[in-house]
Amino acid sequence: MPIALTCYDSDDPWPIGTDLFNLNAGFAGSRNFFTGALSPGLGKQTTAPAFYSAAVLPRSQSALWLLATVDGQMHLLDGATDQVLPKLGWGSDIASVRSGCGSGWQVLATGNGEGPSDTVRAFEVADREPVAASAPLEFAGNITAMWAESNGSGAVAVAHNSETGRYEAFRLTLVCGR
Repeated sequence: MPIALTCYDSDDPWPIGTDLFNLNAGFAGSRNFFTGALSPGLGKQTTAPAFYSAAVLPRSQSALWLLATVDGQMHLLDGATDQVLPKLGWGSDIASVRSGCGSGWQVLATGNGEGPSDTVRAFEVADREPVAASAPLEFAGNITAMWAESNGSGAVAVAHNSETGRYEAFRLTLVCGR
C-alpha cells in the first residue's frame, strides 16, 4: 500500500549536512527547495540564495559548501564569501562523498537531465575550481533525487527509468585508480 508524504512549511530547519558537518536550512514545502536560511550558519553567512541541494567539502581549517541554486547556478560558500562558479553544465542534485582519492572528498553532480537519460560524475574541487575526476556514470532515466549518506562515505541516487517507468535507487561510492 502506498504511503502518502506531505511536506509543509515549518520554522524547524531541515538537516542538510553530514554527521561531521552540521548545517540546517529552511525548507519551502510548497516549492520543493530550501529557502536559503542557514542554521547555525556558515561563519558570517546565515543566508544564501534559495537552493535545491548542497554538498560540503572539508578543508584542513574550514569547509566549503556548494549550493545548487534555483536559478541554475552553483554557489560556493566559505563562511565569508559567496562565489558564483562559471556554468558547469551540472543538474540540480549534488552530494559530497568522502574517499581516499585526491583531496579526500569529491562532489557528485548530476547531468543537466535533458533527454531520456542522465549521468552522475565525480569532481575534485581544488582551488575552488571543479575538475572532472571520473567518467560520467550513465543512468537509464533522469535522476530525481540524490543525497549524501550521513557518514559521508557514499551517496544515494534515485532515477526514474525511462524504459520501465519505475523508480530505481542506487548507492554510489568512489574507488580510486580505476
